[in-house]
Amino acid sequence: MELSAASISAYQQQNIQAEVGVEMTAKAIKQIEDEGQMALQLINSTVMPTDPTSSLGQNINVYA
Repeated sequence: MELSAASISAYQQQNIQAEVGVEMTAKAIKQIEDEGQMALQLINSTVMPTDPTSSLGQNINVYA
């Protein structure tokens, strides 16, 4: 039996649209979370560790 869009009732069409909408939203949320994780990894990889024993740049001579 072949089903066409015209043979599906309006109720069934709404259910299918709702299911597709939920799945698309879930995929969009997953993608946003993945991109956020990648951004955090990129930020963390570019942070330079500082040496607290280094005095370079700690004192500024404003009288020179």
